[in-house]
Amino acid sequence: SGDEEEYEATSTEEVEKLEEESGDPQPTISCHALSGISTPQTLQVVGYLKKQKVTVLIDSGSTHNFINHKLATRLNCFIYPAPEFQVMIADGGTVQCS
Repeated sequence: SGDEEEYEATSTEEVEKLEEESGDPQPTISCHALSGISTPQTLQVVGYLKKQKVTVLIDSGSTHNFINHKLATRLNCFIYPAPEFQVMIADGGTVQCS
């Protein structure tokens, strides 16, 4: 719709080409961070959000931050509408995020 562009890449070369064309890096998140599995590269800490205890996974391979929709709703966080976008996971696959 309108000015929105959808990117889908299946190889590192295609991602690099898209980054060069758009000037923006492809959003990236590791499979482990996405699934909530802690790995040696993932730092797992306990935090509090609106007095609710939450587990925070810090993954140096991710370019963006994400919060589980159910958790955000339960905490009464305001959710700003945003266009859906593709996120590349560490194995080269993509997932749709909103």
